[in-house]
Amino acid sequence: QQWPEGHKLASQLGFRWPQFVPTKLETLIPQSNADGISLIANMLSWDPNKRLSTAKILQHPYFEASALPDMSQVANPQSLPQMPAPGQKGAAAQVGQARGGAGHASDIFSSSKGSWAAGGN
Repeated sequence: QQWPEGHKLASQLGFRWPQFVPTKLETLIPQSNADGISLIANMLSWDPNKRLSTAKILQHPYFEASALPDMSQVANPQSLPQMPAPGQKGAAAQVGQARGGAGHASDIFSSSKGSWAAGGN
């Protein structure tokens, strides 16, 4: 058992753990490197005593500067997501306009206000 206290609590509550064959993270996230897989696995631990704290996550090798991709090897850097310039509408609003105009709350995100808003305000 990976987390005896959790299993004890689950049995007291009548909770039944799902029975399944796990899929390796490498299969689910093939574009990740070994450090990324390690980080995700440690963040997903059932046992909160074994799960990484926020401080430990930020100290993980995945976030070291040497682990960042070499931008000269990226095929087309302009194809990567870009933050909108100050005063420019967010990407979601641009997508809404490309679809034939805004008007749906789900199409418009106000990056300056940090929230979804109807009408792009």
